[in-house]
Amino acid sequence: EKYSPVGVLRLQREFRHSGRTSTFAVMATTQQFGAAYNRVFSLDTRLQLLRNWIFTGQAITSNTRTADGQKLAGPAYYADWRHSGRHFVWRTRYSDYSPNFRAGLGYIRRVDIRETYQDIGYRWRPENGPIQSIGPVISWYSFHDRTGRMTDWNVSPAIEITAIRGTTFSYEPE
Repeated sequence: EKYSPVGVLRLQREFRHSGRTSTFAVMATTQQFGAAYNRVFSLDTRLQLLRNWIFTGQAITSNTRTADGQKLAGPAYYADWRHSGRHFVWRTRYSDYSPNFRAGLGYIRRVDIRETYQDIGYRWRPENGPIQSIGPVISWYSFHDRTGRMTDWNVSPAIEITAIRGTTFSYEPE
């Protein structure tokens, strides 16, 4: 086999509600090389539920046959809930990849993993000068395998400074 046909289809609909913009989408990808293939189907959404609150979510399924004939299939999920206000910022993210999930056309670092991520911060906003905001942020995450065993975790305090034109500096003590 000299080539690997690839197909990608994404349909997205943007809609407005209460003066806010949200989206809903479906996506399908396929890649085949000889008898081996990888097919992925997903539904995703980005909902601006309140002025400063946004939910992003995705449900994915994959169906794969490897070059040696092994068949793999599994789901993956992603959810992100965030608030970004003038002073207070908060984010919670959850992702879940089953052991047999594969995305041949995407980049998935690990499977058989459940990740929980959080960060919370406060921004002071000077009235004049090149600094637009400065404040502390604390982030933490944990990784669990699908049996519930923790495989990794981290807590990171930081100071973030945002200057004009979107330039951001961050200091995380070791």
